[in-house]
Parts: sequence; structure tokens; C-alpha cells
Amino acid sequence: NAILICAETNFRTLWLDPKMSLFQQEYPDIEVSFVDVHSTANSRTDMVVELADADGEERQLLFHDYIAPICTQENRARVMSSQCADMLDGFPLLHLDQYPDPRQLCDWPAWIDVFGYRSEGASRGTHFRFAEHGLKAAKSNAGILLCGLHLALDDLVNGQLCTLFPIEKGLPAKHPYVI
Repeated sequence: NAILICAETNFRTLWLDPKMSLFQQEYPDIEVSFVDVHSTANSRTDMVVELADADGEERQLLFHDYIAPICTQENRARVMSSQCADMLDGFPLLHLDQYPDPRQLCDWPAWIDVFGYRSEGASRGTHFRFAEHGLKAAKSNAGILLCGLHLALDDLVNGQLCTLFPIEKGLPAKHPYVI
């Protein structure tokens, strides 16, 4: 018994992999393998987990992610000590470029268009292809990361990272994860 799952690397390593030990305990006779969603081998997979696109194809909803700025408590205190409306000016922004079009999810320019807090340079900063690298940078105080909270859940729960602002200062992802 085997199953081959096709999933985007960030989703697999940060959301799915941590849940695999529970699955293996429940179903020890099922061998699970993964292939990246961008791989040409995904035509023979048993399951594809990806962001829904606008093609209207019926898929099973896995979840809608919620995008918010996250950082360490130390960086949060620095930002909150600012007395100006553009309190993110001067703080390094960490970007996830994990999708061909970052606006499919949500990017810093889109977030700043809605909430403000920065007068210029919303697209400047360090860019990461893999969320795991962006999360490591955020945990080392390298800046503030705009990230799907499902991908950062373990770090938020264990206190290594926190949301920069109240949760209302986030945006729902434009496309849900589907199977």
C-alpha cells in the first residue's frame, strides 16, 4: 500500500510533514511519498495539494490561509515603540516569492495598500523562495515576514514568532489550498 502526494514544497515541509507521524501511527502499512507540485512527475500522483486557481474546477477545500506580518517579540517591541504612522519605515521586510505571481496569495505591497504603516519601499527587502528560509530569517531578527499563518503555526504556537499586529491586521489568502 502506497500513496504518492504532490504538494508545493512550503506547504509540505511546514504543514504536512509535521502531521505525518500521526498518520504513520494510525496507518503504519501505508508508504507515503511526495513529489513537488512543480515536478513533471505529478501526472501519476494519487493526490495533489495546491492553491486553487480561478479555472472553476471543483476541488475539495483543505483550508483558507490567513496572511499576516510575523516577527520575534523583540522586533515587535521595536516596531511598537515607534510613534509615527509609518512605523514599518526602516524595518526590513521579508518576502515570500513562493508562487509565480505573489499576488495570488498576498504580498507586502498589497498588505501595505490595505493597512499602511509604511510610506515607501513595500517591495524592497529580502526575498525567499522557500517559507522555511523566510521563517528562519524572521526568527533571527532579520526582519518582518508576511506569511500564511498555517505555514508559521508551529513557530507561533511555541512563541518563537508572533503576529506583529492584532490578528485583524491580516488578509485572507486569495486562493485556498485544495485537494
